Amino acid sequence: MAKGDNPDISSQTLTPLESLDALELAMAATSIEQAWEEMQGRLAAAGFENCALAIARRSAEAPIGHPDTRFWGTFVSDRFLIEMAAKPEVQRLSPPLQMLRRSARPIALFGDEVRVPEKDDNARAYNSMMKAHGIVGRAIASFHAPSADCLMAVGWWDFDDAQRAQTHWEQAGGAFCLAATYFCQGILDAFNPLERPVEKLSVREKECLLWAALGRRTGEIADLLGLADTTVNEYLNRAMKKLGAKTRSEACTRAVICGILKP
Repeated sequence: MAKGDNPDISSQTLTPLESLDALELAMAATSIEQAWEEMQGRLAAAGFENCALAIARRSAEAPIGHPDTRFWGTFVSDRFLIEMAAKPEVQRLSPPLQMLRRSARPIALFGDEVRVPEKDDNARAYNSMMKAHGIVGRAIASFHAPSADCLMAVGWWDFDDAQRAQTHWEQAGGAFCLAATYFCQGILDAFNPLERPVEKLSVREKECLLWAALGRRTGEIADLLGLADTTVNEYLNRAMKKLGAKTRSEACTRAVICGILKP
């Protein structure tokens, strides 16, 4: 998804979000992946483009990068996740994460930077990352499940117009949070959301994935490792399957988040 791709919601006919529909689709799906794919479509139809789902251990102070965190969709971008995974101290002290940890109330931030104490370098670093990635608005609906030791979050962000995003949130943010809550409850009831260990990658799979993460193409990786192009593609496809990723970029991101690759 690219910056500026958000459509003008004022010119669309939007579909209202129904919380019970979100619960039913989560319960009827055969996997979390399928449930999220349908939920993402519902959110987009309601004017909430650029959404993702994260499920983390409640005990993880810095969930992005923690091996017990799973993602459906990509929060902001692959590069954003990689940068966040490399800075756990920024995550721990970022205002949104602190707010998310303290309560299950939704978080919405638009336009101006988050006000932080002058001495809070990590919180300022978080603001700098938001600006660098062009994020003008973001909202998070969280769902705490103490009995399962997990925290779920459905996030939405905007790259285009903070005022437009804030207006839409004021009109439909309540429905977004309620649908997200019902969806997360359905996921919790239908699946064990954190029970899927990543299958171990072979040395060659890791090597190919590492070079792919550095932006090298198939032919370049083949030359570097002394392999045929088809062999490199096979290793990458195996790594994608083990990581549950649909693209090389997504596989690289998940490998960083799981600690398989170091950013």
